[in-house]
Amino acid sequence: WAAAFKADEVVAISTSDSKREEAKKLGATKFVNSRNEEERKAARHSMDILLLTSNDKDTDWAELIDYVANHGTLVLLAMPEIPTIAVPLGSLLMRHVSIAGSLTGGREITQEMLEFAAEHN
Repeated sequence: WAAAFKADEVVAISTSDSKREEAKKLGATKFVNSRNEEERKAARHSMDILLLTSNDKDTDWAELIDYVANHGTLVLLAMPEIPTIAVPLGSLLMRHVSIAGSLTGGREITQEMLEFAAEHN
């Protein structure tokens, strides 16, 4: 989606290198294996917007926020499996990182996204 919207840079993050090629085929310009410390460190504070599509209860919230650039936003696009999350407040406050959330939109937004998907394969 981000590539189709002409984002300057699209970074895919996964715990598995097996998804690296698939991510490139889908438009990612970079890939980060979150289990590779070197790749994780290189991606620190580099993403203006981080879209989280996973709802894993074992999500490392501190690690995710560490990827977000100063004045950036972590956007939750899936409901976490747990009712509350623990985030490092220092990162939010000192680096002006925001957390936002969005579930599905109404019919109009859904129709727009389906049309966009059809137009951009």
